[in-house]
Amino acid sequence: DYKIVVGSDWILDPNNPNQQWSGFGPNSELRMPDYEDSPYEVLQSGVQAGTLSANKMIPSSFLKYSLNYKVWLPSDYSPSNAEPYKMLYVTDGHEYADSRLGALPTIAANMLSEKLIEPLIIVFVSPLNPSNSNQNRRSAEYVLNENYSKFLVNELVPAVESAYHVSRKAEDRGILGTSLGGLHSAYIMATQSATFKRIGIHSPAFWYREQIFDLVKDLDQKPKAIYMTTGTINDTEEKADEMRDIFDSKFWDYGYKKVNEGHSWGNWSGTMDEMLRGLYPVIN
Repeated sequence: DYKIVVGSDWILDPNNPNQQWSGFGPNSELRMPDYEDSPYEVLQSGVQAGTLSANKMIPSSFLKYSLNYKVWLPSDYSPSNAEPYKMLYVTDGHEYADSRLGALPTIAANMLSEKLIEPLIIVFVSPLNPSNSNQNRRSAEYVLNENYSKFLVNELVPAVESAYHVSRKAEDRGILGTSLGGLHSAYIMATQSATFKRIGIHSPAFWYREQIFDLVKDLDQKPKAIYMTTGTINDTEEKADEMRDIFDSKFWDYGYKKVNEGHSWGNWSGTMDEMLRGLYPVIN
């Protein structure tokens, strides 16, 4: 992703029609000639989109403020389904749910239609202050914040599980995040393994709190599934490789994907199908 700087202005490249949205709006996008978009990012013909709720506000006694979250239900969701649904909790949920950014509801709907992943419900947790959307709390919430992890485990998970037909088993719950959110996913893996056993990590900012490496080294309990990705262009490859080496030293099974991309939603949405398959594979 890039912009052209003209004086003090950052502008889109007028000669390049390719754009990729970020949390701060669109950027021009450099694509190699043979690059292909993931086919799952656009709702396929005949596929039902499922339902994304409006914001739900939940107060937190641990954080001393309220947070918003949305719940995505697959089109075939039924509270009388024989099997309870598996769960995926997503940080930076306002961006993962956005069709211009993470496009996760659309990707999940397409993959469920093709029976490529297990049936699941997705909870998108927003770091934006419900009273002031210009205030993003992620830089405090996602950096080894014990109170935020307690909010997830003791407040959000029970609230969701009381409202929907979902599994109460730790091995059926996942957590997914990108950048600082990827750091947070690893922290949840290290400290809340009794609640979350499927760990999704996009371009993790492990450099921001390198204590995470020791926390994971000290973890005895093996997660049910781990999938981690990183770009190789000004992204998080070096520290992601360091975490990969820890996984190897513990003889854990995991998925790890590197792509020739930067720290952007083009990277993360483009690898989302592999992330979901890594965390919720269909076992034949």
